[in-house]
Parts: sequence; C-alpha cells; structure tokens
Amino acid sequence: MMHLAAFVRNWLLPASALALVMASSGSSMGQTGWFTTDDFQLVPGKTANAEDMGTDSSGNILAVGTGSDGVKTHGIVRRSTDGGNTWSIIHSAPDFYPRAVGNDSSGNLFVLGNIAPGLETSRWGVMRRADSGSSWFTVDDFQYVAGKNSWPDSFGKDSLGNLYAAGLGNDASGTGGQAQHWIVRRSQDGGTTWATVDDFKPFDWRAEAHAIANNSSAVFVAGLADKGSGQNRGNHWIVRKSADGGCTWITVDDFQLSANKSANARALAADSLGNLYAAGWAFEKGQNRNWIVRKMANFGGTWSTVDRFQYLGKNSSQPATLGIDGSGKIYTAGYGSDNTGLYHWLTRRSLDGGSTWALVDDFQHTPGQNSKADGGFASDPSGNIFIGGGGTDSSGKSRWIVRKLPAALAFARSVEAPFLRGDANVDGAVDISDASYTLEYLFLGTSTLGCLAAANANGDGDIDISDPIGILEYLFIGGPAPVAPYPKCGPGTLLVDEELGWVGCMTPPKTCP
Repeated sequence: MMHLAAFVRNWLLPASALALVMASSGSSMGQTGWFTTDDFQLVPGKTANAEDMGTDSSGNILAVGTGSDGVKTHGIVRRSTDGGNTWSIIHSAPDFYPRAVGNDSSGNLFVLGNIAPGLETSRWGVMRRADSGSSWFTVDDFQYVAGKNSWPDSFGKDSLGNLYAAGLGNDASGTGGQAQHWIVRRSQDGGTTWATVDDFKPFDWRAEAHAIANNSSAVFVAGLADKGSGQNRGNHWIVRKSADGGCTWITVDDFQLSANKSANARALAADSLGNLYAAGWAFEKGQNRNWIVRKMANFGGTWSTVDRFQYLGKNSSQPATLGIDGSGKIYTAGYGSDNTGLYHWLTRRSLDGGSTWALVDDFQHTPGQNSKADGGFASDPSGNIFIGGGGTDSSGKSRWIVRKLPAALAFARSVEAPFLRGDANVDGAVDISDASYTLEYLFLGTSTLGCLAAANANGDGDIDISDPIGILEYLFIGGPAPVAPYPKCGPGTLLVDEELGWVGCMTPPKTCP
C-alpha cells in the first residue's frame, strides 16, 4: 500500500495537487462526496460559528456568523466568488450577532441579528448593503418593549416584493418578568422602513418565529408556541400563513408528536411545485428528540409527517436547516447524539419529494468532539450545495465550518442505465486511466464524472481516494476487483447505490449496451 500511495503521488498527480492529497485526511470526502470547504476562526484558538448561508444577486455564496478576537465577539460575513474554493471576509463588526442573511430583487444584501448583545439587553437589527457597494447601514433597530430582549431569526420575501424578518420580542409579563412574542416585521420599500405585521402569543408564556418561506400563493412563518398553562406544558410546532402580503395571518399547522410533549419547527422551504416543507424536532413520551420533516402538498392546507429519524435508531436528533436545490432534491441538516453523548453533523436528503430519505453526510470535525450543521443552506447557480455550522477542535474551541457537495454529485440521478464499476472515465475498460481520472476529479477539478456509481469502485458509497487506490491495487498487486457490476456492464445492485440514486448512470455509457 505504501509504494502504491507513493506511485499515486509521484506519477498520477501533478505537483500542484500533491498538497491537496496530503491535506485530504483532515477534510476528506464524506458520504456522497461532501467535504469541508471553509474551516475558519477569526483569531486562531478563539471560537467561531457559521449561523446562516445564502447567495447574493451574482450567485456568490455567503455565510454569516460570529468569531471572537479574544476580547469581543464580531459579527462576520464571508463570501466565496469561486464556488466555495476560497473565502474572504466582506464585513466584520463587534457587538453584533448575525442570525440570517438574504437578498432582494434589487440586489441589496441583508444581514439580520442581535445588536449590542454584550449589553444588558439585545435589540433586533437589520443591516443592508447595496450589492455593488461596500458600506452597510442599519435599517431596522427594534425592541418590542424598551429594555427587553428582541432579535430576528430569519429573513424572507414574497412574490409581491415584500421583505420579512421573523423572530421574537420579550414583554415585561410572564414567568421571570418576561414573556416572548412571535414577531414578524415587514418592509414594503426595499428594507428602508419596517413595521410589525404579526404579534402572536396565544397563551401565557412564549412564542418564537424561526423560519420564513413562500410559494406563489402565500408567505409562511414557522416556530413554536407554548399553549399550556405554564412553562413545562410542552411547546407546539406552529406554522402560520399570510395570503395577502402579510396583512393578516392564520395558523395552518399546530403539531405535537405526543400530547404535552414539546415540538419546535426550525426551518421552512418551498419547492417549484408549491409544496412546503417544515423541519424541526419533537418529543414522544419516553423518547429522546425526534428529527421531523412535515409537508404541505400542492398549495393545500393538510400537513403530514414525511420523515421521522433518530440517529443510531434511538438517540436525540434535530434538524436546524432545510433547503431545496435546482432539481428538486430536499436537504435537511442538523445534528444527532451518538452513544457517548457527542453530537455529529448530519445531513439527510430526499430525491422523491419527501417520500424517502437517506443520511448522506455524517461528520465530526475532530473525532470525539461535537459538530453541528446548524448554520444554514445555500446552492449556487452551478448546482453546488453548501451547509454551514460549527465543529469543536481538539482544543475545545468551536470552528466555523462550511461543507460542500459538488454539483456533479448533487445533480446525479439514476435512470437505471447499466454501467461498469471502476470505469470512471466511461471508456469501456478498467485501467490506470480510471484511477488518474478520479484523482483529477477529486483534487484538481479538471474532470467530470458522468457516472458516479462507476467511479465508486469499492461500492462503499463514498467517492474518495480509496477508489483510485483500490483500482491500482487490483491492477498491480492482486487486490480485490471492483464490486459488481464488474467485469461486465449491468445495473447497480448495492443498497448504497439505491439510496444515493446510483443504481445506474445519469445517461447510458456508450460502452455499455
């Protein structure tokens, strides 16, 4: 194995790719090709975390979050203009905690978060920047009640051009002298002025708005509301809807998995068909948190649970973000506890409108430390998928993490065409050129995989360096042959092929009849 690894480095890869191969052990391709594309701290050894992701009007990827310089916490906006290969800070400000990012139809960028959180109370803040400019301006500075905490948690827009910010605001009543209100604020003039259009607190303690989405008929906001007579009666998962540009609102989903057991809707997304998806968590009596996805189909008012998941079959799990790519694939990401109590960064995906789901990324930045995919979803015009969050390193400090699924993998979909396993370049034979082709794809980006299942030579569900190494071992030192279909063309037969949409190639290879 050692001499084969040296052979790969010295002969199959140019020198420019060598550093990438050497570095791959720390951020290697995960299940279905996910890898870490941004691993950041504002000051080395100080905590940082990505909170949300989005795009600007040019399709560049944005990530917002926080980073400590050792004295203060800074709100940070990072941008990639090259598909996630490199990132730079385009804004950094102390005493601001970004929680959401978005843009409008005029190209303005908006960052929402807590203003002056180091003071006694935080204020709801919205900052705006013209996409071609470099200056940021605060366009909403709000407290529901003076001296009581308020903050936004999400940004959205509707088909009428209205902008929305959703979050919470505390009043002076309730347990502990504060009760939380579900707050939605709207701007009808591109973010210049804002007004509260939904103030929702159905009972005595708290309500929180967490997410916004729209289809062509309405705008929706999701969150939680306490509908009992005290703090411990169990929160309800709530989705509210406005069909008149935010003027009036009604509750369209009120859900608990078990009566008086808490549930919380954390994320929303709508597909091109008008289906709406909500992701969050819910308790059932005698169980840990369940990862839940609910769906409202075809503009209708009926909701159903389409995914219920616990990591390792029984452990506490919860999604924090939800997104849909250009081909209609649904991604939900969050975290789940392993048997030692440590959190894993988890991403699940549905290829069929929510009917079935598969775990496609299970990641820890540092083995034995927590990682959470709680920092947003974005996709760029090329079809690359990005999910943000945080991962704890070996020193116990959180790091700002963005993971990427390349477009070639994100858009792969099976039509059950036959293929030859190991034939990465689809030329009809398995030879040294296939190992070279896969390495160029992984580390140089100079090749495109037309058949993902064929490139997954060892059939483990990952396209990574073990596949070309396995081919070389088979060709030169008698290692295991590629798994079926090999040595003749045929459809995929592995469970992992089916789960990942790899039961065949995207198009039938000309070399397979």
